Amino acid sequence: EFMEFLTAQQIAAAAAALGLSAVGLIHDVALYRIGYQTVDAFGNLTPASGVIGVPLGIQRGAPILSYQHGTITSRAEAPSADPSATRTEDILYLQGASGYLVLAPDYLGFGDSAGLHPYVHAKTLAWAVIDLIRAVRSLADAVDYPLNGQLFLTGYSEGGYATMAAQREIETHHSNEFTITASAPMAGPYDLSGTMLDVALT
Repeated sequence: EFMEFLTAQQIAAAAAALGLSAVGLIHDVALYRIGYQTVDAFGNLTPASGVIGVPLGIQRGAPILSYQHGTITSRAEAPSADPSATRTEDILYLQGASGYLVLAPDYLGFGDSAGLHPYVHAKTLAWAVIDLIRAVRSLADAVDYPLNGQLFLTGYSEGGYATMAAQREIETHHSNEFTITASAPMAGPYDLSGTMLDVALT
């Protein structure tokens, strides 16, 4: 489902306003909301959703960049509901204009997914990421959108944890299906039973 669109010039102007370089921001970008299926904590198929930032005018094939957002507490903050709420919109447009096909999963408990969000639950976060990548690859194939086979993962805060969980899941169970080009998990609460337990209880 189409959401919004910015030209490369508009994205470059927004980057300059943020104090960022506009070098390499050459593609117009369209944002789409996407629904797909993943698996819940009990192994049941469940609806999920996210957002795709699609760079236009790609000739040789786009790399995929999956961006995992930080902690949110409201369904209204999910990327598919409001991409600007978590600054996901900035990633979608800036990296999209650079030529990346950018994905942003909502996670379970947000968007099309009912129920509570299983916060920093490695398996469901990983599956939400992996199944969105699968859905977008399938969609790209169906509409003849060129991909170059590269896969990048990144995220911040809970998204850093989700990124590392997805990387571990891919490397452990799906290395025959995915090759990760690079991964950048940032500021995630990785050590839950050690460091984070003490922080939470204080």
